[in-house]
Amino acid sequence: MKNLFKIIGIIAPSALIVFALTTCHTISGGSLYDLNRPIGGRAPVITITTQPAATTTVQAGKINSSLSVAAVVTDGATLYHQWYSNTENKNTGSLFIQGENDASFSIPSDLTAGTYYYFCEIDAAGGAATVRSIAAMVTVTNDPVITIEIQPAPKTTVTFENISNNLIVEASVSDGTLPIYQWYSNTSESTIGGTKIDEGDCANFTIPTDLAVGTYYYFYKASAIGAASVYSTIATVIVKDKIVPVIEITTQPTSISVQAGGTANRSLRILASVTAGALPIYQWYKNEKPITNATARSYTIPTDLAVGTYDYFCKVSAIGATTVQSKIATVRVKASLADMEQQKGNKTFYNEENNFRVVRTE
Repeated sequence: MKNLFKIIGIIAPSALIVFALTTCHTISGGSLYDLNRPIGGRAPVITITTQPAATTTVQAGKINSSLSVAAVVTDGATLYHQWYSNTENKNTGSLFIQGENDASFSIPSDLTAGTYYYFCEIDAAGGAATVRSIAAMVTVTNDPVITIEIQPAPKTTVTFENISNNLIVEASVSDGTLPIYQWYSNTSESTIGGTKIDEGDCANFTIPTDLAVGTYYYFYKASAIGAASVYSTIATVIVKDKIVPVIEITTQPTSISVQAGGTANRSLRILASVTAGALPIYQWYKNEKPITNATARSYTIPTDLAVGTYDYFCKVSAIGATTVQSKIATVRVKASLADMEQQKGNKTFYNEENNFRVVRTE
């Protein structure tokens, strides 16, 4: 991006000639666009959504860090960035940095030990009001510097008696040595007054599995030889009471009568729901004994059952829930007419126990 100035008028009181200038930016094709000309009669509005880090510490001779800013603008206008340096912690009265026109700014690698301040000015085509970021303080030291690359998750929710989560972090040291980690627990959301955790000396920290229901706070300290120790952000761990699923049978199996060897109306059905997102598990029983592979919501009565009465029911279970048993469905198997018909001379007999009347012919 290149700033140019366009003459828009001349004011000449007495012998003094003053040129009125307006700021322009070059756009595609090399043409000029007047930043002060509103788009569609209204000026776009710029909002900074991410400020540069307020403080950054680097080691002299090993500087490879950067500052960045993010912003949005209305009306689809184009954003323009310009970084400035300062000797004070403010975003005015500063020095323009030539060629630093991106949202990201690489901290100069040749800085010597001391404190420096940088900020970004953002404008947009169409007459938008210019906005400036906060002044970011950069401290350059001759000692090694620890940088936290990955902070622990700010919030982790686990379930009582079912904790299997980790907090994961990562840090680096500017001189290439490995950082030393130490985790701490605390009763408040602070890095002050924490309790050192035995065996909590790794980058990955396993959340204790025996925690009671409640809220816990963890953080870690990274240290290295010759470097100032740094602390991570606070990781909040919330242990919720376990939710016990509840099973409800909404459709009970019903008793039926069937003909021996017949195929019509030979199914028993059940339907159940379980809270907490658990899935129901079905198991059918006949005369108090589980039926192999009968684990669906419906059960088809075998066609080879002998004449008689059988009791069926279904047990519904779910992980973490109390098993529920359905009502008993009685299945009555009646003999077919062909089976019960008995020929004796010219007399035909029917079994009255199966709802057939006795017929006698002479």
